[in-house]
Amino acid sequence: MQPKLDLSEIFSILDNSPLIVKKQVITADGIAERAVYKIRCQLLIPPHFPELSSHPHHFHNRDGEVQPSKLKGVPKEDLPVVLAELVKCMF
Repeated sequence: MQPKLDLSEIFSILDNSPLIVKKQVITADGIAERAVYKIRCQLLIPPHFPELSSHPHHFHNRDGEVQPSKLKGVPKEDLPVVLAELVKCMF
């Protein structure tokens, strides 16, 4: 059996990471005598591909090449664009 981590231990690990900017508990439930947490973390990610016209938005194609995207940062408008790009990569 794996040792249990309580929420304070998890937060301590996250607090000591230079990558974590912000953390938030989304849900905390008890399931079958176990604590189940859903935690959202905002990561510190340095800007990459600033030379792209669509920076910071971009796609990686099937070959791993980075390409500009039509993403706007508006989830309702971006979701169809993301799904269309996934179809291109899958088929």
